Amino acid sequence: MSEQGIIFFFFLVLFVGMLHGLKSGSVVLLVHTYKKSEDPGFYWAGIAVAGASAAALLAVLIFG
Repeated sequence: MSEQGIIFFFFLVLFVGMLHGLKSGSVVLLVHTYKKSEDPGFYWAGIAVAGASAAALLAVLIFG
């Protein structure tokens, strides 16, 4: 697998994880699952980290 293929794979994993977190109301940040209803601060932090990571990987794919 090429370097771009690996980056694209991790982009998909992070992006799908972010979408799943938005849909389900729970997100995994590091090794702990946070629910939107129980701890909204860490929930949104997890969404932000996944989104920023996915955006960074997409930028690497586009701009090299």
